[in-house]
Amino acid sequence: MLGQIISHYKILEKLGEGGMGVVYKAEDTKLDRLVALKFLPPHLSASAQDKARFVQEAKAAAAMNHPNICSIIDIAEHEGTMFIVMEFVDGQTLREIVGANRDSPLQLKRAIDIGIQIADGLAAAHEKGIVHRDIKPENIMVRKDGIAQIMDFGLAKLRGNVSRLTKEGSTVGTAGYMSPEQVQGQDADHRSDIFSLGVLLFELLTGQLPFKGVHETAIAYEIVNVDAPPMSSVKPEIDPALDAMVLDCLEKDPNERTQSVKQVSIDLKRFKRESGRSRVSRITPALPAIKARQSQESAVDNIPTWKKLLWPIIAAASVISLVLVIWSPWKSRAPMPVVTRAAITLPKDQILSTAAYSAVAISPDGSRLVYKANAKLYLRELDSFESTPIPGTEDGSGPFFSSDGKWIGFFSAGKLKKIPVSGGAAIVLADAPDNRGSTWGKGGDIVFTPSPATGLVLVRDGGGNVRQLTTVDSTKNERTHRWPQFLPDGKTVMYTVGTMDSPDFYEDSEVEAVDIETGERKVLMKGGCSVQYIPTGFLTYWRSSSLFAVPFDPGTLEVTGTSFPLVENVNGDPTTGMAGYTVSQNGSLAYIPGNAGVANQSLVKVDLRGVMTLLNAPLQAYMEPRISPDGERVAVAIQSGKDADIWVYDIPRNTLSKLSFGGVNRTPAWSPDGKRIAYYSYDGGKHKVIAKQADGSGEPEVLTQGFGRSYLDDWSTDGKFLLLDIAETGRAGPNGPGGSDIYLLPLEGDRPLKSFLVTQFDEWQASLSPDGKWAAYSSSESGSYQVYIRPFPEGGGRWAVSTDEGYGPQWAPDGKTLYYYAPGKVMSVPIQTVPSLAVGKPQPLFSGYQQKSVDSGLMYDISPDGQWFVVTQSKDDDANLRQIHLVLNWFDEIQAKLR
Repeated sequence: MLGQIISHYKILEKLGEGGMGVVYKAEDTKLDRLVALKFLPPHLSASAQDKARFVQEAKAAAAMNHPNICSIIDIAEHEGTMFIVMEFVDGQTLREIVGANRDSPLQLKRAIDIGIQIADGLAAAHEKGIVHRDIKPENIMVRKDGIAQIMDFGLAKLRGNVSRLTKEGSTVGTAGYMSPEQVQGQDADHRSDIFSLGVLLFELLTGQLPFKGVHETAIAYEIVNVDAPPMSSVKPEIDPALDAMVLDCLEKDPNERTQSVKQVSIDLKRFKRESGRSRVSRITPALPAIKARQSQESAVDNIPTWKKLLWPIIAAASVISLVLVIWSPWKSRAPMPVVTRAAITLPKDQILSTAAYSAVAISPDGSRLVYKANAKLYLRELDSFESTPIPGTEDGSGPFFSSDGKWIGFFSAGKLKKIPVSGGAAIVLADAPDNRGSTWGKGGDIVFTPSPATGLVLVRDGGGNVRQLTTVDSTKNERTHRWPQFLPDGKTVMYTVGTMDSPDFYEDSEVEAVDIETGERKVLMKGGCSVQYIPTGFLTYWRSSSLFAVPFDPGTLEVTGTSFPLVENVNGDPTTGMAGYTVSQNGSLAYIPGNAGVANQSLVKVDLRGVMTLLNAPLQAYMEPRISPDGERVAVAIQSGKDADIWVYDIPRNTLSKLSFGGVNRTPAWSPDGKRIAYYSYDGGKHKVIAKQADGSGEPEVLTQGFGRSYLDDWSTDGKFLLLDIAETGRAGPNGPGGSDIYLLPLEGDRPLKSFLVTQFDEWQASLSPDGKWAAYSSSESGSYQVYIRPFPEGGGRWAVSTDEGYGPQWAPDGKTLYYYAPGKVMSVPIQTVPSLAVGKPQPLFSGYQQKSVDSGLMYDISPDGQWFVVTQSKDDDANLRQIHLVLNWFDEIQAKLR
């Protein structure tokens, strides 16, 4: 084919071939550039299956735009043979770089750099639902500028693709790099790529493969049955931390393996950064080499003694003088600050409560931490090993310090309160039914957001009248002003602006500032949330699980430079804009580690004893799982940036099928017969409730529209009603505007919305009893969220169920037990409905489990047989939510990044 012109591509030379294609270097005669053409081999061209797989390769790779993935330009056919047009990568394959001599591994820095790039590219693919399934050195190209790119998605499998192009029982991959599940012909998800990446890292760092054999069968046996040896057994100088990272990738059981390739990238970057800091320059003094001659020694012997001593005395005096200049007891000289990292590990009975509100605050002088764990606030003096609960802050949340560090502000029972650090009674300052952040200025002003869909208000720290500081402007598409922070002048407050068309995504929000005296507002930046000011002249903000900084002039309120990353793996919630970090005035950073919000979640079955079993679903940003009446499917919302769609996961078949397409689609609810799924939808126009066939067939039916943002709570057992709570109704009551109320949506007739529970308080998360006669729900009427039961549908009296905080009630299928979620545990309450309603005492069903909070509050569901729950869980939740990371002298590290 050399010299031929196919379409407008002139074939120049053959670059290589593999099982799924032959690759040629070609000239694009239209755009005058070099490209690579990959042709399906002639002996496979007749196979419709291989053609389909070839098209899949092109579609899979074309869906991605990432510097570490080779770009796909076009797909075409020539004389019955299909080909794709790819970016031409001017470089070498990783196999060529490593070379035939496996005893000569790459230098550590270069190997880690390449590993990070491969992990970043795979993370981008996995986020698109694409699994490569053939990661090996031949499929990695390293350009001349050092950028590594993943090639050949010919074996990629689109997650959720029902048509299985790879037959059950067949092995896909390359011997030596396949995962155990690939070797055994089992279904391979994204964790298979992680195993292959582990093999590749092992080879790059040691020059050898972890699994060896004289033929493929022997290699396959080792992959399935023999544990990989530590890399340090091959190269003793390998750091144990790096060794552990790679071995975690090489776990045989996918459930025990590192669950996210993004985590591999984060770990490698952290290792690279920390190993770089740990290197200490070794200075060897230069010793003069003097070759003494006999004649010189004789001459010295003839010099008078006083002359012999003169120069040593002068030299000694000079040295002493120099030392005194550098260090002198009478001259105070500040020592060079050292950036120090530490982790505070909480006791086993404490789990940080990160739901909706900030869970940690550091005092201005950096000497104290306050954090929320298990519905309590704790104080930790940093010169102590112990944390102590703060009396009077029960059910408290959102802690923050006064500017002088003598008081702790917090929210509890629908109120803003303060309490002395030294101990004493809590003092109520203002109403705050469901806060979204607060800040305490040096002049004694406290600015906070009392409810999710309001502007900022101001109250003096001595109490008194509450003054509206900002008003949400609906004509500008605004929905909320939240997470305020004072600037050093004490009169300017920064805050995050949320919009109507993006109620569940704050990573691209605008940050504004308001003058508390004049009310004048100014836009500061766009593209982040939870902003704080660093006294060295920077704004820090949170986005995509990382902290960023941008130069900032507080005098002119102008951003003066380009932003840059600071810290990775910082806990936060993109659906609320809350970030789990806090900064002291003297340069200390405290943060909760972890991924953002609902990202990288697993679907998990939990039995009545609390034993967890991972479902074989790929990691996704899962929310609001709902089990079908037959117990074999889970309808779930999956978030992607601003949008969210409804998917159906088939447990026996291990497939994900998409039900909605585009916009914000949330809170699925199954019809009693399991044939339809209803859900809330918002496409930037109207709020709607939509019903669709659960198998995806047919057109979606709009059940109602034109109301406010809402969540579907339940579908009545007789199929005649949907229960939904409409949030942000706009009504005003003692708890402020933006409350939530429960409505019935009839599914017969003209479907007028009917109010079921509309009060001055928040009511939400309704669940119907199996006999359809009772509704359980959460309400804020007591000042904190508690679970109640009312008759359905006529309403009437109500019975309290929970004794502490309570959310998301769910009935057992037999109607004799009600479950609800309390911070860190699931509670069980016996219920008697005949001859009259009787509520038993709540008991913990299982504890030590922290749910990922979502704004709907719908975080779990119970199976039709009542034997298990489905929940969402992050791999590192347990570890991350028991740690607070500290960085001392952090400001110096920020400055160092700019040098």
